[in-house]
Amino acid sequence: ALFGGDVLVSGNLYIGSSKTAGTDDAPVLAIEEDATSEDALFKDRAGTEIFRIDASEDSLLMASTNRITFGDTSRGIRNDSSNLRMYGDTGVYLDSGNYIWLDADAGVVFFSDAGTNYLSVVQDGSGNAVLSSSVDTKDIILHGDDGAEVFRVDGDAKSLLMANAKKIQFQNSN
Repeated sequence: ALFGGDVLVSGNLYIGSSKTAGTDDAPVLAIEEDATSEDALFKDRAGTEIFRIDASEDSLLMASTNRITFGDTSRGIRNDSSNLRMYGDTGVYLDSGNYIWLDADAGVVFFSDAGTNYLSVVQDGSGNAVLSSSVDTKDIILHGDDGAEVFRVDGDAKSLLMANAKKIQFQNSN
């Protein structure tokens, strides 16, 4: 059927051959109303909920661990039941015209590579910020804007090491 103008559907809308989920001619997509919550449920061919429009919150609610993908499956957002994960095949950028906040109620922010934590910023319970190497005997290295090392906190020796020909200067603020 071809419709020109508004279409009002009372009940459920099935797009495909049949309205029986799990059959060979099941609909590609079913949009059903949850009679209790009045949410609009979007289901796949097997009858599994993909997402819903949450009527009470005026929001989109993804089902379980389903992903939101952008362009292809290598870029997206997903919930793994305990964490919200953003992923990208070449990078994930956070860009703001003003501020970016990292707020962890546990007081710890980790930096990781391929699942291995290598740096943490911790609020120690007394309000102090603690920067720590998370890998045993590895260093924290600070570079200048030219990429040259200025100093490092040596994780093995537990000491501050200045790079060759670098110095610590103490100046009067006047």
